[in-house]
Amino acid sequence: GGDDATDAITFVGAGGATTVTLEGVVAAKGSSFTGAGNLTLIIGGEHSHGDGMHTHGATDLTNAAISAVDAVQLQDGATVVLTQAQLTTLGANNVTMAAIDTSGVVDVVGVGSSAIDSTAVGAGVSMQLTLAQGAVTINAASNLSNVSQFTMTGNTTVTMTAAQMIQLATSLAANGNNPEDLFQ
Repeated sequence: GGDDATDAITFVGAGGATTVTLEGVVAAKGSSFTGAGNLTLIIGGEHSHGDGMHTHGATDLTNAAISAVDAVQLQDGATVVLTQAQLTTLGANNVTMAAIDTSGVVDVVGVGSSAIDSTAVGAGVSMQLTLAQGAVTINAASNLSNVSQFTMTGNTTVTMTAAQMIQLATSLAANGNNPEDLFQ
């Protein structure tokens, strides 16, 4: 919707269980989310206000410091953008859907040589990867079997194993993308 905004946010959760719902927020530099108890970030997706379905843009947390966050739960149709370092800190297994039989996306930017397992996210979550610029060697321990989009920007080259190339091509094809685009 048109109400998406860039906001500097500082949130410190209270003791116990705390949830924060973010819909189409682009966190500005200096933003932070810190849990004191169990902190869950709910990422808004498609929903109805009684006047039809609304979809907010992606919630981009790449500029935010994330610490002691226990989970990121996506509502149906939601996309959250994280850096690879943020996903590693959070733990990919802690990115899940808020409800069964729904789908969402974690868009991981700045992917470099650290291992990443696209299959570790919860059921219904697909992973989009955007590589860091330059020469990137995908870690041999990385699993690319649940990648729905693979982006290389600028003057980027990538090295990966043959098994990873097969994982990526198979996953992209399953998500309706042409794996031949990888070879252009």
